[in-house]
Amino acid sequence: MIDECHRGGANDESSWRGILEYFAPAVQLGLTATPKRKDNANTYAYFGEPVYIYSLKDGINDGFLTPFKVKQIQTTLDEYVYTPDDQLIEGDVETGKRYEEKDFNRIIEIKEREQFRVKLFMGMIDQRQKTIVFFVPRRPTHWPCET
Repeated sequence: MIDECHRGGANDESSWRGILEYFAPAVQLGLTATPKRKDNANTYAYFGEPVYIYSLKDGINDGFLTPFKVKQIQTTLDEYVYTPDDQLIEGDVETGKRYEEKDFNRIIEIKEREQFRVKLFMGMIDQRQKTIVFFVPRRPTHWPCET
């Protein structure tokens, strides 16, 4: 049973692929909560089409899942252009390139920005209630900056 099978277990270059192939004579069951994403092409190629689908809506209606609220946080630094005046801590950046929201924490990280966003988020929630937070777990390839 492979949980989160869309995350790379079925990817040809994945380090998990060797394990899956080693156990290939056994029945393999891939589980994912996000089957309809474009990046799941390898998942379908490896595991085939889904044999059972239990939707988020059904899970909420059946009482197994809780309705959720999405909180998006915007700051005054949602785009950034590197200049030689900024201190580069690690990596390489392109002078004059405009980094946008989609680039933060994937290509570039500004630690002060993330600390501010966490502080802002903590003020938006009731800290006595259960909360699940999803974040981007990838390490950026470029690490500026202290602005």
